[in-house]
Amino acid sequence: MKKLANKAVLFFYIVLALFRKQRKNTAKKFLIVDTLRLGDVIMSLPVFKAIKNRYPDSEVSVTVRSSFAEILEDNPYVDKVIPYYGKSASNLKLIKSLVKERYDVCINLCEGKLNGIVYAACIPRRIGYLQRHKYRDGFFLTDPVEWNGEFKGITAMFLKLLEPIGISGADDKPEMHPQAEDIASVADLLPKAEGLKIIIHPGTRKSTKEWPYYRELIEGLIEQFDAFIIISGDSSEVSLINKILDGLDNKNILNLAGKTALKQLAAVCAVADIAIGNDSGVLHIARAVKTPTITIFGPEDFRLGGGADDKDIRLSADVPCRTDSDYFGIAMPDVGRCKKESCDDHECMKKITPDVIIKKVQKLLKRQ
Repeated sequence: MKKLANKAVLFFYIVLALFRKQRKNTAKKFLIVDTLRLGDVIMSLPVFKAIKNRYPDSEVSVTVRSSFAEILEDNPYVDKVIPYYGKSASNLKLIKSLVKERYDVCINLCEGKLNGIVYAACIPRRIGYLQRHKYRDGFFLTDPVEWNGEFKGITAMFLKLLEPIGISGADDKPEMHPQAEDIASVADLLPKAEGLKIIIHPGTRKSTKEWPYYRELIEGLIEQFDAFIIISGDSSEVSLINKILDGLDNKNILNLAGKTALKQLAAVCAVADIAIGNDSGVLHIARAVKTPTITIFGPEDFRLGGGADDKDIRLSADVPCRTDSDYFGIAMPDVGRCKKESCDDHECMKKITPDVIIKKVQKLLKRQ
């Protein structure tokens, strides 16, 4: 019943918007719809910076999943964070709040299902990609953008949406700068003595992206480098991590799974010497705080993070089963990914062995 009521409210406001007088189109207040996963939110950070650099007197608001809102609270290029509570939340409340703010421009980063809400909020200029529902998107958007270029990463996709407002060639490297209080809040958890500190994030939202050799890797890193290992993870990943750590000597291991907020996690990444993990939001955070990373790619295309430098090592096995080329409902022929929810052989992950990662750690240490 609630779902039906939400649809009825949205339909009413869309019809109402058809008859409302259009406001003058300016570029003073921007709304960015960014209700994506954590890694995508981190990769969208250059968008906010580019807008503020081009329109320094503008106000930038970002709609983001409520669980990720804190990651943007201290961002110098974001004036307001609007938590999004999902499709089950009240459309009426969200539409009224957007109408009240009187935004001039909305840039929707690949969440076509929210184009109707933006239209209903009577925002004069609405920019977004034509996705799988092209006719729907074309109706709701004033500046529909079609993807027609070489895939150069998710950030490049997001930045292309700024071209209708006169922004091109923006820096595509996400940046995060943890606050001093967040760094101080994690300082007491970490060893005071000098030594190699490696943060490892074994968890991921999909089982097909889980690498099976973390236990062996942790043992190898401690044995070869006397490394201090910091394990990160959210509350849903505690069971997986406890299984990995079961029976290991905890002298060189700190398990922070389920114990840190996102801002604290960013601070931990910033003080670590190296971050290792599956293709996940936490590895994107580590890159954004300029920590050298080793990312294990399985079903996803390693190019989704854009261009890599010598501190950004991406491991990807050559397998024939990445046959899908769809991102956000947009076909990209030069991209290969696998969308299976489960996999029996896990070949893309098993081909990447612990000794490969240990050699990459040695390579990073030589560069430092």
